[in-house]
Amino acid sequence: MLAGAGICSFFAASTFAQSALVTYNSIVYDVTYEEITPFASSAPNLSTLMAQPWWGNAAAADYFAETIGGALGYPNNIGFANGPFFAYDQSIEFPTVFIAASGNLSSGFGPGPAPQVDARATEDYAVASPVPDRPDTLTCLAIMSLSLIVLRRYLRPQSAAA
Repeated sequence: MLAGAGICSFFAASTFAQSALVTYNSIVYDVTYEEITPFASSAPNLSTLMAQPWWGNAAAADYFAETIGGALGYPNNIGFANGPFFAYDQSIEFPTVFIAASGNLSSGFGPGPAPQVDARATEDYAVASPVPDRPDTLTCLAIMSLSLIVLRRYLRPQSAAA
């Protein structure tokens, strides 16, 4: 029975500091941020940025940035406080990373070309992971009942063979 309860409580107790939940294309994402240097000479980290659900889609990056707003704080400070960057494209020539700025910058960039940041610098970039579906109450009860049946069967005293 404890095993079944542990499975259900694992799904019920998932909270993280400095994170925000965003639903996009019917998938719930847990969005947080981490320090990344996209074009670091020692260990390129561009793959982390390219794995994000908004990579290659400026509208999706804007959606995430606007939905989250200041919920993750303003960890980047490049002359003024910025929220984590939502990188969605790259330019190898400069090298720069294009970011979604609307909604997550305290300075409030207006309409115009996408802001860019130097991809050789370490900044805080938003990263997202899909949130696993939580089992419903009936599923938890079924798991606990099955666990109880299995435990009772194995804990039942065996009759001596005559």
